[in-house]
Amino acid sequence: MLDPSVVQRAAALGHLTVLRGAAAVAEQAMTFARVASGAHPVLINGAAGVVAATPDGRPFSLLAFTIVDDRIVEMYAFVGPELVEEFAGQSWK
Repeated sequence: MLDPSVVQRAAALGHLTVLRGAAAVAEQAMTFARVASGAHPVLINGAAGVVAATPDGRPFSLLAFTIVDDRIVEMYAFVGPELVEEFAGQSWK
């Protein structure tokens, strides 16, 4: 569950974007959910994460979460196969 004051930072195409608030973060997540055919859980530095893949199985984004009191308070999104490999490596397969 998203904390009402959740912050999402996303790195894509050399840019960093920041979204604040549960409604904005949820809307962005739904956009990515339409593209991803599968999500694979991963650990990123011991924290919960997810690798999203295209319908043909190629990884295209990585999400890392900071969870406090059973709520997501921060979310980091790395978009692009090179970033997924850098942060998650082959552990998601």
